[in-house]
Amino acid sequence: MSDAELFFVNLIILLASLIMIGALSAVYYKTRGRAYFLLSFGCLFLILNLIVPFVINLYGYAYTVRWGQNFKLESDNIYYIYCLYALGFSAFFGVCAIFLRKNSGFGIIDSEDMFFYKVLHFWVGVGVIIGFFVYVLGTGMSLVDLLNASRFAWFSTGKLESGVLNLGLYFVSLISVYAYLDVRLGFPNKILSSIVYFLICVMIAISGGRKWVIFFMSGFLAGYFQSKGRIKISLKSVVGILFVMAFVAVWQYGRNLNVDSGNKFSKELYEKSVSGGRLFFRGDVSYFYRAALEAIDLNYNKDVYYPGALALRVILMPLPRSFSFGLKPEGLPAKFAKDIGAYNNARDGNMPPGVVGLFALSFGSLLGAFLFSICMPSLLAFLEIKFGGKVGLLSVAISSHFISAATLFLRGSTGGVYYMIFGLLFVSVVATAMAFVRCAVRHGE
Repeated sequence: MSDAELFFVNLIILLASLIMIGALSAVYYKTRGRAYFLLSFGCLFLILNLIVPFVINLYGYAYTVRWGQNFKLESDNIYYIYCLYALGFSAFFGVCAIFLRKNSGFGIIDSEDMFFYKVLHFWVGVGVIIGFFVYVLGTGMSLVDLLNASRFAWFSTGKLESGVLNLGLYFVSLISVYAYLDVRLGFPNKILSSIVYFLICVMIAISGGRKWVIFFMSGFLAGYFQSKGRIKISLKSVVGILFVMAFVAVWQYGRNLNVDSGNKFSKELYEKSVSGGRLFFRGDVSYFYRAALEAIDLNYNKDVYYPGALALRVILMPLPRSFSFGLKPEGLPAKFAKDIGAYNNARDGNMPPGVVGLFALSFGSLLGAFLFSICMPSLLAFLEIKFGGKVGLLSVAISSHFISAATLFLRGSTGGVYYMIFGLLFVSVVATAMAFVRCAVRHGE
Protein backbone atom coordinates (compact mmCIF):
# COMPACT_ATOMS: atom_id res chain seq x y z
CA MET A 1 0.00 0.00 0.00
CA SER A 2 1.38 3.37 -0.97
CA ASP A 3 1.39 6.41 1.29
CA ALA A 4 -1.42 7.86 -0.83
CA GLU A 5 -3.60 4.79 -0.27
CA LEU A 6 -2.92 4.79 3.46
CA PHE A 7 -3.84 8.48 3.48
CA PHE A 8 -7.14 7.63 1.75
CA VAL A 9 -7.83 4.91 4.34
CA ASN A 10 -7.28 7.46 7.08
CA LEU A 11 -9.70 9.85 5.39
CA ILE A 12 -12.38 7.15 5.55
CA ILE A 13 -11.61 6.47 9.22
CA LEU A 14 -11.69 10.22 9.89
CA LEU A 15 -15.11 10.42 8.21
CA ALA A 16 -16.34 7.50 10.33
CA SER A 17 -14.99 9.26 13.44
CA LEU A 18 -16.81 12.49 12.63
CA ILE A 19 -20.05 10.59 12.01
CA MET A 20 -19.58 8.77 15.30
CA ILE A 21 -18.92 11.97 17.22
CA GLY A 22 -22.02 13.52 15.68
CA ALA A 23 -24.12 10.47 16.55
CA LEU A 24 -22.84 10.39 20.13
CA SER A 25 -23.58 14.11 20.52
CA ALA A 26 -27.11 13.56 19.21
CA VAL A 27 -27.68 10.68 21.63
CA TYR A 28 -26.29 12.70 24.53
CA TYR A 29 -28.44 15.78 23.94
CA LYS A 30 -31.53 13.83 22.97
CA THR A 31 -31.44 11.73 26.16
CA ARG A 32 -29.76 14.38 28.32
CA GLY A 33 -26.81 12.07 28.85
CA ARG A 34 -28.92 9.16 30.12
CA ALA A 35 -28.43 6.59 27.33
CA TYR A 36 -25.75 4.71 29.25
CA PHE A 37 -25.34 1.67 27.00
CA LEU A 38 -25.25 3.55 23.71
CA LEU A 39 -22.97 6.29 24.99
CA SER A 40 -20.45 4.07 26.80
CA PHE A 41 -20.14 1.51 23.98
CA GLY A 42 -20.04 4.26 21.36
CA CYS A 43 -17.24 6.10 23.19
CA LEU A 44 -15.23 2.89 23.54
CA PHE A 45 -15.63 2.13 19.83
CA LEU A 46 -14.72 5.71 18.90
CA ILE A 47 -11.48 5.60 20.90
CA LEU A 48 -10.34 2.01 20.33
CA ASN A 49 -11.58 1.34 16.80
CA LEU A 50 -11.44 4.77 15.17
CA ILE A 51 -9.11 7.25 16.87
CA VAL A 52 -6.37 4.73 17.71
CA PRO A 53 -6.33 3.28 14.13
CA PHE A 54 -6.23 6.82 12.74
CA VAL A 55 -3.14 7.67 14.83
CA ILE A 56 -1.42 4.37 13.99
CA ASN A 57 -1.97 4.89 10.27
CA LEU A 58 -0.33 8.31 10.48
CA TYR A 59 2.93 6.48 11.25
CA GLY A 60 2.52 3.74 8.64
CA TYR A 61 1.34 0.16 8.77
CA ALA A 62 0.17 -1.61 11.91
CA TYR A 63 2.31 -4.24 13.64
CA THR A 64 1.27 -7.89 13.79
CA VAL A 65 -0.07 -9.34 17.05
CA ARG A 66 1.83 -12.61 16.55
CA TRP A 67 4.10 -13.65 19.41
CA GLY A 68 7.77 -12.81 19.01
CA GLN A 69 7.36 -11.35 15.51
CA ASN A 70 8.01 -7.79 14.44
CA PHE A 71 6.65 -7.44 10.92
CA LYS A 72 3.93 -5.04 9.81
CA LEU A 73 0.67 -5.88 8.05
CA GLU A 74 1.05 -4.45 4.56
CA SER A 75 -1.83 -5.99 2.55
CA ASP A 76 -3.85 -3.05 1.27
CA ASN A 77 -7.16 -4.94 1.07
CA ILE A 78 -7.37 -5.59 4.83
CA TYR A 79 -7.24 -1.86 5.57
CA TYR A 80 -10.03 -1.12 3.10
CA ILE A 81 -12.18 -3.93 4.51
CA TYR A 82 -11.62 -2.58 8.02
CA CYS A 83 -12.95 0.75 6.77
CA LEU A 84 -16.21 -0.99 5.81
CA TYR A 85 -16.69 -2.01 9.45
CA ALA A 86 -15.74 1.40 10.80
CA LEU A 87 -17.90 3.41 8.42
CA GLY A 88 -20.83 0.98 8.47
CA PHE A 89 -21.08 0.84 12.25
CA SER A 90 -20.77 4.61 12.64
CA ALA A 91 -23.42 5.27 10.00
CA PHE A 92 -26.00 2.87 11.43
CA PHE A 93 -25.23 4.04 14.96
CA GLY A 94 -26.22 7.48 13.69
CA VAL A 95 -29.48 6.05 12.34
CA CYS A 96 -30.27 4.57 15.75
CA ALA A 97 -29.55 7.94 17.33
CA ILE A 98 -32.16 9.57 15.09
CA PHE A 99 -34.91 7.16 16.12
CA LEU A 100 -33.99 6.92 19.80
CA ARG A 101 -36.79 8.12 22.04
CA LYS A 102 -36.27 11.27 24.06
CA ASN A 103 -35.75 11.46 27.81
CA SER A 104 -34.87 7.84 28.41
CA GLY A 105 -33.13 7.80 31.75
CA PHE A 106 -31.75 6.01 34.76
CA GLY A 107 -33.99 4.53 37.41
CA ILE A 108 -33.65 5.40 41.06
CA ILE A 109 -33.59 3.04 44.04
CA ASP A 110 -36.83 3.54 45.93
CA SER A 111 -36.61 3.74 49.70
CA GLU A 112 -38.83 0.66 50.05
CA ASP A 113 -36.28 -1.38 48.06
CA MET A 114 -33.27 -0.06 49.97
CA PHE A 115 -33.21 -2.96 52.44
CA PHE A 116 -33.06 -5.53 49.62
CA TYR A 117 -30.17 -3.79 47.89
CA LYS A 118 -28.23 -3.47 51.14
CA VAL A 119 -28.64 -7.20 51.77
CA LEU A 120 -27.65 -7.88 48.16
CA HIS A 121 -24.62 -5.63 48.61
CA PHE A 122 -23.51 -7.67 51.64
CA TRP A 123 -23.85 -11.07 50.00
CA VAL A 124 -22.17 -9.95 46.79
CA GLY A 125 -19.22 -8.80 48.90
CA VAL A 126 -19.13 -12.16 50.65
CA GLY A 127 -19.24 -13.81 47.22
CA VAL A 128 -16.15 -11.87 46.07
CA ILE A 129 -14.25 -12.87 49.23
CA ILE A 130 -15.20 -16.53 48.78
CA GLY A 131 -14.20 -16.34 45.12
CA PHE A 132 -10.73 -15.09 46.00
CA PHE A 133 -9.96 -18.04 48.29
CA VAL A 134 -11.56 -20.54 45.90
CA TYR A 135 -9.30 -19.18 43.15
CA VAL A 136 -6.19 -19.59 45.33
CA LEU A 137 -7.30 -23.13 46.19
CA GLY A 138 -7.75 -23.92 42.49
CA THR A 139 -4.19 -22.91 41.61
CA GLY A 140 -2.82 -25.60 43.92
CA MET A 141 -0.31 -23.10 45.31
CA SER A 142 -0.12 -21.17 48.57
CA LEU A 143 -0.80 -17.47 48.67
CA VAL A 144 2.85 -16.76 49.50
CA ASP A 145 4.02 -18.87 46.57
CA LEU A 146 1.61 -17.10 44.23
CA LEU A 147 2.93 -13.69 45.26
CA ASN A 148 6.47 -14.78 44.33
CA ALA A 149 5.61 -16.88 41.27
CA SER A 150 5.70 -15.84 37.64
CA ARG A 151 2.47 -15.40 35.74
CA PHE A 152 0.65 -18.68 34.92
CA ALA A 153 3.16 -20.65 37.03
CA TRP A 154 0.26 -22.74 38.34
CA PHE A 155 -0.21 -24.33 34.90
CA SER A 156 3.11 -26.17 35.21
CA THR A 157 2.83 -27.39 38.83
CA GLY A 158 0.58 -30.35 38.09
CA LYS A 159 -1.68 -29.33 40.99
CA LEU A 160 -4.03 -27.06 39.06
CA GLU A 161 -7.77 -27.67 39.52
CA SER A 162 -9.14 -25.76 36.53
CA GLY A 163 -12.81 -26.20 37.51
CA VAL A 164 -12.21 -24.82 41.00
CA LEU A 165 -10.05 -21.99 39.64
CA ASN A 166 -12.67 -20.95 37.08
CA LEU A 167 -15.40 -21.04 39.71
CA GLY A 168 -13.31 -18.68 41.82
CA LEU A 169 -12.91 -16.33 38.84
CA TYR A 170 -16.67 -16.13 38.38
CA PHE A 171 -17.24 -15.22 42.02
CA VAL A 172 -14.45 -12.61 41.93
CA SER A 173 -16.12 -11.07 38.85
CA LEU A 174 -18.96 -10.03 41.18
CA ILE A 175 -16.72 -7.07 42.04
CA SER A 176 -18.58 -5.26 39.23
CA VAL A 177 -21.93 -5.68 40.98
CA TYR A 178 -20.39 -4.89 44.37
CA ALA A 179 -18.77 -1.63 43.21
CA TYR A 180 -22.02 -0.63 41.47
CA LEU A 181 -24.09 -1.14 44.62
CA ASP A 182 -21.39 0.40 46.81
CA VAL A 183 -21.59 3.68 44.91
CA ARG A 184 -25.37 3.73 44.45
CA LEU A 185 -26.02 2.98 48.13
CA GLY A 186 -23.39 5.41 49.42
CA PHE A 187 -20.84 2.84 50.69
CA PRO A 188 -23.06 1.29 53.39
CA ASN A 189 -20.51 -1.19 54.80
CA LYS A 190 -17.04 0.35 54.81
CA ILE A 191 -15.39 -2.54 56.66
CA LEU A 192 -16.63 -5.07 54.12
CA SER A 193 -15.63 -2.75 51.27
CA SER A 194 -12.10 -2.42 52.67
CA ILE A 195 -11.72 -6.21 52.76
CA VAL A 196 -13.17 -6.70 49.28
CA TYR A 197 -11.05 -4.03 47.59
CA PHE A 198 -7.89 -5.18 49.39
CA LEU A 199 -8.43 -8.74 48.14
CA ILE A 200 -8.99 -7.43 44.60
CA CYS A 201 -5.60 -5.69 44.78
CA VAL A 202 -4.02 -8.95 45.94
CA MET A 203 -5.85 -10.77 43.13
CA ILE A 204 -4.32 -8.41 40.58
CA ALA A 205 -0.87 -9.02 42.08
CA ILE A 206 -1.04 -12.84 42.15
CA SER A 207 -2.88 -13.40 38.86
CA GLY A 208 -1.43 -10.55 36.80
CA GLY A 209 -4.95 -10.01 35.50
CA ARG A 210 -5.82 -6.46 34.54
CA LYS A 211 -9.43 -7.37 33.96
CA TRP A 212 -10.19 -7.00 37.66
CA VAL A 213 -9.42 -3.29 37.41
CA ILE A 214 -11.74 -3.10 34.40
CA PHE A 215 -14.46 -5.03 36.26
CA PHE A 216 -14.20 -2.69 39.23
CA MET A 217 -14.32 0.41 37.05
CA SER A 218 -17.24 -1.04 35.09
CA GLY A 219 -19.37 -1.28 38.21
CA PHE A 220 -18.05 1.92 39.76
CA LEU A 221 -18.70 4.07 36.68
CA ALA A 222 -22.17 2.61 36.15
CA GLY A 223 -23.05 3.30 39.78
CA TYR A 224 -21.51 6.78 39.72
CA PHE A 225 -23.17 7.99 36.54
CA GLN A 226 -26.52 6.42 37.35
CA SER A 227 -26.51 7.92 40.85
CA LYS A 228 -26.00 11.30 39.16
CA GLY A 229 -28.96 10.61 36.87
CA ARG A 230 -26.90 10.97 33.70
CA ILE A 231 -23.40 10.66 32.28
CA LYS A 232 -21.72 13.83 33.48
CA ILE A 233 -18.09 14.28 32.58
CA SER A 234 -16.00 16.15 35.14
CA LEU A 235 -12.27 16.75 35.46
CA LYS A 236 -12.15 14.35 38.40
CA SER A 237 -13.82 11.52 36.46
CA VAL A 238 -11.62 12.09 33.39
CA VAL A 239 -8.42 12.02 35.47
CA GLY A 240 -9.59 8.89 37.26
CA ILE A 241 -10.43 7.08 34.02
CA LEU A 242 -7.13 8.10 32.40
CA PHE A 243 -5.19 6.90 35.45
CA VAL A 244 -6.88 3.50 35.33
CA MET A 245 -6.30 3.24 31.58
CA ALA A 246 -2.61 4.04 32.06
CA PHE A 247 -2.27 1.43 34.79
CA VAL A 248 -4.01 -1.24 32.70
CA ALA A 249 -1.79 -0.47 29.71
CA VAL A 250 1.53 -0.38 31.62
CA TRP A 251 0.67 -3.39 33.78
CA GLN A 252 0.67 -5.46 30.58
CA TYR A 253 4.46 -5.33 30.89
CA GLY A 254 4.83 -4.80 34.63
CA ARG A 255 3.11 -8.08 35.55
CA ASN A 256 5.84 -10.03 33.73
CA LEU A 257 8.79 -8.33 35.44
CA ASN A 258 10.59 -9.42 38.57
CA VAL A 259 9.78 -7.08 41.45
CA ASP A 260 12.91 -8.26 43.29
CA SER A 261 15.07 -6.30 40.87
CA GLY A 262 14.59 -3.19 43.03
CA ASN A 263 15.51 0.05 41.27
CA LYS A 264 15.93 -1.80 37.99
CA PHE A 265 12.22 -2.63 38.00
CA SER A 266 11.05 0.88 37.07
CA LYS A 267 13.81 1.26 34.48
CA GLU A 268 12.99 -2.08 32.86
CA LEU A 269 9.30 -1.27 32.93
CA TYR A 270 9.96 2.02 31.14
CA GLU A 271 12.12 0.37 28.49
CA LYS A 272 9.57 -2.34 27.79
CA SER A 273 6.47 -0.17 27.78
CA VAL A 274 6.96 3.55 27.19
CA SER A 275 10.29 3.77 25.38
CA GLY A 276 9.98 3.93 21.59
CA GLY A 277 6.19 4.10 21.66
CA ARG A 278 5.93 0.36 22.29
CA LEU A 279 3.10 0.87 24.76
CA PHE A 280 0.95 2.37 22.03
CA PHE A 281 2.04 0.74 18.79
CA ARG A 282 2.61 -2.77 20.19
CA GLY A 283 0.50 -2.73 23.36
CA ASP A 284 -3.08 -3.37 24.35
CA VAL A 285 -4.35 0.05 23.30
CA SER A 286 -3.74 -0.76 19.64
CA TYR A 287 -4.40 -4.51 19.99
CA PHE A 288 -8.10 -4.07 19.09
CA TYR A 289 -7.14 -2.66 15.69
CA ARG A 290 -4.14 -4.86 15.00
CA ALA A 291 -5.97 -8.08 15.90
CA ALA A 292 -8.86 -7.06 13.62
CA LEU A 293 -6.48 -6.55 10.70
CA GLU A 294 -4.80 -9.89 11.43
CA ALA A 295 -8.18 -11.65 11.48
CA ILE A 296 -9.30 -10.03 8.22
CA ASP A 297 -6.00 -11.08 6.66
CA LEU A 298 -6.53 -14.67 7.81
CA ASN A 299 -10.03 -14.80 6.35
CA TYR A 300 -9.74 -12.73 3.18
CA ASN A 301 -6.21 -13.59 2.07
CA LYS A 302 -5.62 -17.02 3.64
CA ASP A 303 -9.14 -18.53 3.59
CA VAL A 304 -9.31 -19.18 7.33
CA TYR A 305 -12.98 -19.39 8.28
CA TYR A 306 -14.93 -20.38 11.41
CA PRO A 307 -18.45 -20.80 9.91
CA GLY A 308 -21.04 -19.13 12.14
CA ALA A 309 -18.82 -19.60 15.20
CA LEU A 310 -19.86 -16.35 16.89
CA ALA A 311 -23.59 -17.06 16.45
CA LEU A 312 -23.21 -20.66 17.65
CA ARG A 313 -21.19 -19.60 20.70
CA VAL A 314 -23.89 -17.09 21.66
CA ILE A 315 -26.88 -19.38 20.99
CA LEU A 316 -25.31 -22.35 22.81
CA MET A 317 -23.78 -20.21 25.56
CA PRO A 318 -25.50 -22.01 28.51
CA LEU A 319 -24.54 -25.44 27.16
CA PRO A 320 -21.10 -26.88 28.01
CA ARG A 321 -19.17 -27.70 24.86
CA SER A 322 -18.79 -31.35 25.87
CA PHE A 323 -22.61 -31.72 25.85
CA SER A 324 -23.22 -29.95 22.53
CA PHE A 325 -22.60 -33.00 20.27
CA GLY A 326 -19.93 -31.03 18.45
CA LEU A 327 -22.23 -28.10 17.62
CA LYS A 328 -20.61 -25.57 19.96
CA PRO A 329 -17.27 -24.53 18.47
CA GLU A 330 -14.07 -23.93 20.37
CA GLY A 331 -13.65 -20.46 21.82
CA LEU A 332 -12.67 -18.00 19.11
CA PRO A 333 -9.71 -16.51 21.06
CA ALA A 334 -8.23 -20.03 21.34
CA LYS A 335 -8.85 -20.82 17.65
CA PHE A 336 -7.41 -17.50 16.54
CA ALA A 337 -4.37 -17.98 18.79
CA LYS A 338 -3.65 -21.37 17.22
CA ASP A 339 -3.95 -19.97 13.69
CA ILE A 340 -1.38 -17.27 14.42
CA GLY A 341 0.90 -19.52 16.49
CA ALA A 342 0.21 -17.83 19.82
CA TYR A 343 0.34 -20.79 22.21
CA ASN A 344 2.91 -22.87 24.06
CA ASN A 345 3.30 -26.07 26.06
CA ALA A 346 2.16 -24.48 29.32
CA ARG A 347 -1.25 -23.31 28.13
CA ASP A 348 -3.45 -22.86 25.12
CA GLY A 349 -3.34 -19.44 23.57
CA ASN A 350 -5.86 -16.74 24.36
CA MET A 351 -5.64 -14.11 21.63
CA PRO A 352 -9.03 -12.53 20.91
CA PRO A 353 -9.36 -11.40 17.27
CA GLY A 354 -11.12 -8.11 18.04
CA VAL A 355 -14.85 -7.62 17.54
CA VAL A 356 -14.24 -6.93 13.84
CA GLY A 357 -12.27 -10.17 13.66
CA LEU A 358 -15.11 -12.08 15.33
CA PHE A 359 -17.48 -11.13 12.53
CA ALA A 360 -14.88 -11.49 9.78
CA LEU A 361 -13.87 -15.01 10.79
CA SER A 362 -17.41 -16.16 11.61
CA PHE A 363 -19.30 -14.80 8.59
CA GLY A 364 -16.62 -13.82 6.11
CA SER A 365 -14.95 -10.42 5.90
CA LEU A 366 -17.53 -8.76 3.63
CA LEU A 367 -20.77 -10.28 4.97
CA GLY A 368 -19.40 -9.76 8.47
CA ALA A 369 -19.05 -6.03 7.83
CA PHE A 370 -22.75 -5.81 6.91
CA LEU A 371 -23.92 -7.89 9.89
CA PHE A 372 -21.70 -6.01 12.33
CA SER A 373 -22.91 -2.62 11.10
CA ILE A 374 -26.58 -3.57 11.46
CA CYS A 375 -26.66 -5.93 14.43
CA MET A 376 -24.45 -4.15 16.98
CA PRO A 377 -26.18 -0.72 16.99
CA SER A 378 -29.58 -2.49 16.98
CA LEU A 379 -28.60 -4.59 20.00
CA LEU A 380 -27.39 -1.51 21.87
CA ALA A 381 -30.63 0.34 21.12
CA PHE A 382 -32.61 -2.68 22.35
CA LEU A 383 -30.67 -2.78 25.63
CA GLU A 384 -31.20 0.95 26.07
CA ILE A 385 -34.95 0.70 25.58
CA LYS A 386 -35.42 -2.41 27.73
CA PHE A 387 -33.01 -1.85 30.61
CA GLY A 388 -31.57 1.66 30.34
CA GLY A 389 -34.09 3.39 32.58
CA LYS A 390 -34.72 0.78 35.23
CA VAL A 391 -33.28 -0.50 38.48
CA GLY A 392 -34.00 -4.18 39.01
CA LEU A 393 -32.49 -7.65 38.94
CA LEU A 394 -31.71 -7.50 35.25
CA SER A 395 -30.53 -3.91 35.07
CA VAL A 396 -28.22 -4.18 38.12
CA ALA A 397 -26.27 -7.06 36.61
CA ILE A 398 -26.30 -5.66 33.06
CA SER A 399 -25.39 -2.10 34.04
CA SER A 400 -22.59 -3.08 36.42
CA HIS A 401 -20.98 -5.50 33.94
CA PHE A 402 -21.65 -3.53 30.78
CA ILE A 403 -18.37 -1.63 30.33
CA SER A 404 -16.27 -4.71 31.16
CA ALA A 405 -18.34 -6.90 28.82
CA ALA A 406 -18.21 -4.24 26.10
CA THR A 407 -14.44 -3.83 26.45
CA LEU A 408 -13.84 -7.58 26.28
CA PHE A 409 -16.23 -7.90 23.34
CA LEU A 410 -14.49 -5.10 21.43
CA ARG A 411 -11.28 -7.01 22.10
CA GLY A 412 -12.89 -10.09 20.57
CA SER A 413 -13.99 -12.15 23.58
CA THR A 414 -17.51 -13.08 24.69
CA GLY A 415 -16.20 -13.93 28.16
CA GLY A 416 -17.59 -10.72 29.62
CA VAL A 417 -21.10 -11.85 28.73
CA TYR A 418 -20.58 -15.08 30.72
CA TYR A 419 -19.55 -13.05 33.75
CA MET A 420 -22.58 -10.83 33.30
CA ILE A 421 -24.88 -13.85 33.21
CA PHE A 422 -23.23 -15.23 36.36
CA GLY A 423 -23.84 -11.88 38.06
CA LEU A 424 -27.47 -12.04 37.03
CA LEU A 425 -27.81 -15.59 38.40
CA PHE A 426 -26.18 -14.63 41.70
CA VAL A 427 -28.46 -11.62 42.13
CA SER A 428 -31.48 -13.81 41.30
CA VAL A 429 -30.47 -16.43 43.88
CA VAL A 430 -30.17 -13.79 46.60
CA ALA A 431 -33.53 -12.28 45.60
CA THR A 432 -35.20 -15.71 45.64
CA ALA A 433 -33.71 -16.54 49.06
CA MET A 434 -34.95 -13.22 50.46
CA ALA A 435 -38.42 -13.87 49.05
CA PHE A 436 -38.52 -17.25 50.85
CA VAL A 437 -37.38 -15.63 54.10
CA ARG A 438 -40.04 -12.92 53.86
CA CYS A 439 -42.68 -15.52 53.09
CA ALA A 440 -41.61 -17.61 56.08
CA VAL A 441 -41.70 -14.57 58.38
CA ARG A 442 -45.19 -13.65 57.23
CA HIS A 443 -46.47 -17.17 57.81
CA GLY A 444 -44.81 -17.17 61.22
CA GLU A 445 -46.74 -14.05 62.17
